[in-house]
Amino acid sequence: MDSFQALGLCEEALWFTVQVNVLGNEVIQLEVPGRVTVDKVKAAVFSTSQSLAGLIPQEYQLGVNENERLDVEFQKFVLAHPAIREALETEECVKIGLYPKLDPLYSPGQRKEKIALEADIDISKLQSSLEQTLGDF
Repeated sequence: MDSFQALGLCEEALWFTVQVNVLGNEVIQLEVPGRVTVDKVKAAVFSTSQSLAGLIPQEYQLGVNENERLDVEFQKFVLAHPAIREALETEECVKIGLYPKLDPLYSPGQRKEKIALEADIDISKLQSSLEQTLGDF
């Protein structure tokens, strides 16, 4: 057996199972290689889940739980969080979740909604102020 074949066998042995709770609606199970990055896992979740059709992947994050997100998406998945490494050593699969991003600065959809809401508030304040001013004349 040459080194190229041995490398192929090693890579095959480094695959593991990731169980993803998708927004509390469904659970997806993926088989991924050990060298995969967080963004590739998220892309696989979006391509596998039918409930995510039409949603914008950039508005969501993978996380070990609601409060512990995998913020660096270009990082290798197995190194992204200590709980992932621990699960690989002790569990049959790594359990994570897909969550909406919390910061509206990183979420274009939420940012648009916030700007529209603030614009509505500013316009209504301006309108009431203008009505008061005109009422005084």
